[in-house]
Amino acid sequence: MSFLGLIVEGSPVNVGPFPAVDSSGAKFTTTLFKPSTIGQLVLFLLPPPTPIPPNHGVVLYYESPAGDDPNGTGWVFLAGLHYNNKATKIVRTNWESNEALKYKVS
Repeated sequence: MSFLGLIVEGSPVNVGPFPAVDSSGAKFTTTLFKPSTIGQLVLFLLPPPTPIPPNHGVVLYYESPAGDDPNGTGWVFLAGLHYNNKATKIVRTNWESNEALKYKVS
């Protein structure tokens, strides 16, 4: 069951399913093609029932190929969503000005 929707400029709405990337089943991934052309994303939580328990939310990170990660983990925080606060968010990525993403295709 999907819990999150993602809208990328010039692409259809993506409501998953997003494949799990760890054994806990709490981390998921998707691939965005030509990230340097993506100026903003729209994220939204799908209405209940979803696999997200009440009083929980979603945190979105992107993998950084260039060291723009202040924590040195390779992942950079982009946005957070929560049913009790804000279930939809327009996120400015600034990827079009990120030189490390200029030639990245996925």
